Amino acid sequence: MDQYGAEFLEKLREIIKEEISKIDVRQLNYERCLNNTIVILEKYKTLRDFTEQVENVKFSQEEIDQAKEKELEKLMEEVFSNKEIYLESLYKKHLQTKLFLNFLDSTFEKYIEETEISMKPKSELKIAILSEIYIEGKEIKQFLYDRDLKYGRTFYYARNELYEELAIRIFGIYALKL
Repeated sequence: MDQYGAEFLEKLREIIKEEISKIDVRQLNYERCLNNTIVILEKYKTLRDFTEQVENVKFSQEEIDQAKEKELEKLMEEVFSNKEIYLESLYKKHLQTKLFLNFLDSTFEKYIEETEISMKPKSELKIAILSEIYIEGKEIKQFLYDRDLKYGRTFYYARNELYEELAIRIFGIYALKL
């Protein structure tokens, strides 16, 4: 590499280091935790349905044997690049999802219990949002209509507070807004 290329790379490294030092890692952690909490809440009902669906499916021994045989053939073709049989993989995902949902259920239960006691503003609305929209799967429009919340601004403030409060319970210190 010539002198100009080396100087250019060094200058580029300095600029990158300076820009990285400006990034507030705490703010990034907070935003990531908040966004992940929103996604978790939005997908909670779907995850719950997935675990129930997998639990209700019964495979005959013949179906399991056929699936294993097909997977073993596929494994041989792929030179063992895929080491899990599909049904075992599905079962592991089901167990991991179920464990995570159990954690969420206990977190939600404790949150509702403590929020009912707290008597903070919008407590009842936050509990209703969590219970009806995210746990039961009610549409936001229907929720607003049922509660006669015309413009929904109060709803959105309460929902944002709910996100922040649950993010701390789910992700711990990384979700603190510092």
